[in-house]
Amino acid sequence: MYHTYKEAFQVEPWREKDWKDLYATGYEYCCVIEKGNAVAWGGLWRRWAHTWEVIAIGTAEQYRGRGCAKAIISAVTGRTLGTVRRSTITTGKDNTPLQRAARAVGFRPISKRRQQDKSSVRGEPR
Repeated sequence: MYHTYKEAFQVEPWREKDWKDLYATGYEYCCVIEKGNAVAWGGLWRRWAHTWEVIAIGTAEQYRGRGCAKAIISAVTGRTLGTVRRSTITTGKDNTPLQRAARAVGFRPISKRRQQDKSSVRGEPR
């Protein structure tokens, strides 16, 4: 289990100013906390005026398979309801756990694209 932000994210904890700077540039984050520890996290990026991208979905290894990613995707996508026309999520073609979690909350594949020699699948809620 991760006991500190540094262990979970492999960086020093961000200061309040860092979070405010991210928010000002169109990013928002949330996490699942259990016993004071971040066990899953994810965020939103205002990609275009009417499209938000679900980003940086992660779950601590010992919490995988418990619905944490699904909860994060639901929370951040719910944040966009009524404010934008589309929320998207992009994942590598081999990231089946994230694809499964995205489908479970209503995303559907809309295209495949090549990016830096990696295929990815984009989706949007139904």
